[in-house]
Amino acid sequence: MRELTVHEVEDVSGAGFIQDALTFGGAALGGVIGTSVGSAAAGTVGAAIGTVIPVAGNIIGGGAGAGLGGVVGGVAGTGIGTVAGHTIGALIEGGLHGFFGSFKH
Repeated sequence: MRELTVHEVEDVSGAGFIQDALTFGGAALGGVIGTSVGSAAAGTVGAAIGTVIPVAGNIIGGGAGAGLGGVVGGVAGTGIGTVAGHTIGALIEGGLHGFFGSFKH
């Protein structure tokens, strides 16, 4: 076996700090947006049901539905934000690596 060169180590070392930061930021932002959207959607559904069946509308829109909608929306938003941040970070780091790598030759 031989030792890896500096370039080979960079190629297999994994994500850099830009990709890590964007992945973390995307997950956090996606979670906040997803929670808000999920809560609002469940609250709207609860209000619509409340016009027909008042007690069921209060339960769904007031507490249980908004809480559950927030959790589901938060999980979905976190997943979407993680993927988006990771992908954007990979594109930026790949572009920077390609740009600065051209000066090494």
